Amino acid sequence: HFLKQSSSLGATAFVESWVDKVEGRKVYALAELRSPDGKVLYSSSNALFIQLQPQGEDADKWKNAFGDKK
Repeated sequence: HFLKQSSSLGATAFVESWVDKVEGRKVYALAELRSPDGKVLYSSSNALFIQLQPQGEDADKWKNAFGDKK
């Protein structure tokens, strides 16, 4: 998380988030917190999500979609 500029308590702000890239089960996401007019960037962040492998009936569907890397 990167704080760029502070905002006042109770101020309106907008969050925008998106997926940057996907590598197998890894999903990299980015987000920004901005003023309503979009001119002021209050904060930006990045995240890594790892998709879990399902068990049971859904395991074959997952393997077909993402491949079994083992």
